[in-house]
Amino acid sequence: MKLILKQYLSQMRERHELDAFLPELLSDMGFNVISKPQVGTRQYGVDVAAIGKNTRGEDAVYLFSIKGGDLTRKEWDGDSNQALRGSLNEIIDVYIDRFIPSEHKDKPVIICLCFGGEIKEQVRLNVSSFIDKNTNNKISFEEWNGDKLAQLIQDNFLKEDFLPRDYQGLMRKSLALLDEPLTSYGYFKELITEILASNKAEITRIRQVYISLWILFVWCRDENNLESAFLSAELATLYCWNLIKNLDSYSEKQKRKIVDAINSLISLYRLVSDFYLRTKIIPYCHIQHGLSSAVQGRNHIDVNLKLFDILGRLSLETLWLSNEITNVNEENDEILLKNTQSQYIQAIKNLINNNPILLSPYREGQTIEVALALLALNQEDDLTYIHSWLEAMLDRIRSNFLANQTYPSTLSEYSKLIKHPAHEQGYKEKVTQSSVLYAFLATYAAVTDMQDIYDSIKILYRDYIGHCNLQAWYLSDDSEAAIWKNSAAHGATLAGLNLNTSMHEWQEEVLYQCKNSATFKELSAIKSGSPCLLLIACRHHKYPLPYDFFINLGTDVDKILNSTPFS
Repeated sequence: MKLILKQYLSQMRERHELDAFLPELLSDMGFNVISKPQVGTRQYGVDVAAIGKNTRGEDAVYLFSIKGGDLTRKEWDGDSNQALRGSLNEIIDVYIDRFIPSEHKDKPVIICLCFGGEIKEQVRLNVSSFIDKNTNNKISFEEWNGDKLAQLIQDNFLKEDFLPRDYQGLMRKSLALLDEPLTSYGYFKELITEILASNKAEITRIRQVYISLWILFVWCRDENNLESAFLSAELATLYCWNLIKNLDSYSEKQKRKIVDAINSLISLYRLVSDFYLRTKIIPYCHIQHGLSSAVQGRNHIDVNLKLFDILGRLSLETLWLSNEITNVNEENDEILLKNTQSQYIQAIKNLINNNPILLSPYREGQTIEVALALLALNQEDDLTYIHSWLEAMLDRIRSNFLANQTYPSTLSEYSKLIKHPAHEQGYKEKVTQSSVLYAFLATYAAVTDMQDIYDSIKILYRDYIGHCNLQAWYLSDDSEAAIWKNSAAHGATLAGLNLNTSMHEWQEEVLYQCKNSATFKELSAIKSGSPCLLLIACRHHKYPLPYDFFINLGTDVDKILNSTPFS
């Protein structure tokens, strides 16, 4: 498995990948990391700086200049200002004298050439000559290549072979079947289930999952098929959170390490999500029918299911950005994150505007994606667009009922959806016998004071689905134990809701449970300040979003999404 680690390291990119992983490895090796990569500031050749023991057992200053992949002639001394030789010169000429903290000035300096691959033979002599020329009593050099990093990962990060032999087959199967994403995802799910069920320390299990996910992501990226990595990243995050959710049961030292490990895993999930959305989705949202055409489905059902799925993914990343914005310390970082969030919100609008099929939810389960989108759009605090989307959606649903076309149904099996709607007597009543969609839309209209939308839902209900049992789903006391892994049935349903009432009365009835129960606030992710973990669980395992996210939109929801993550 060391060969897989080496190949994975060789494919890692410099920015946000290798430079994000190295500080964690150094910390676990006992180094004191004093500087990490920064965006927007000149670093004078140093990506990571740390204090650690040299081969003589002395404290030394380690300065890492990181490059992705192999070190070729171009990477060593090319025209780019990112060439490694130029970075090393800046370290020698500027960084050592000006930026090493005063308390470490008297320590020996070790400049580390760090890259995930290897030094190509064509440039080996150039590198050796540079090192010989610049080595002195104060400064020495080390080569941290892919082989060394892979060994350090096994010896220090995992303290064993990367994966026990029993698990290696599952990893290989997952990597071999990337062109069948659901099958690949299935094998990866088996893999992390086995890893997390072992009796090893929690920190080791999380790291094994973390490295496994990194490898899967790199392979998926190389194959230009990110679906397995995206789904696996969601699942890995949820499963690992379930493992360590009772943070108060650990000592402070254990807790610190576990929090660092889970934060690293969440960061990797975010990297996978952002890369997928930025490369596969956002560039095509502004094109009329761009993503609808790209699906290349066999029929309109395929297009509908995939477009709503994409809508949910875009919206969830937007909500993660809301959580992140609150917790940045630098004003420039906050501005950058807000600009990024604005781009995501615009992408959601473009997706809806250019793909009219998003006016037509075909199945009740798509309430999840609609709710995520409304929550994300609400971050902009502009109800005008939301109102127009809901108005158009209700018009389309009404038209579909009138024409007996694909109106929302309780069907979930694909084989039944492609035959929907049928024309036999009693069919419509059977597939619309219950609904969380209309109950949710009515509640959203009520909390945002959209009286006309609420009235439109009442008319739609009266004219076409008066037989329908309107329902609301809530978390229950057993949700904490089951929701992260979807391990058991949980939750509670309020059925038989009556739309023939005022908007205020409807709102009071539906939200009563939320206002008078501590279940939501006592969930581990909410208590720990990471509500988006709950949103991942809802999206991945297909649970309706708790109404707690929608109470008093613009006030309570901001407090929830903008809470401070565990630390």
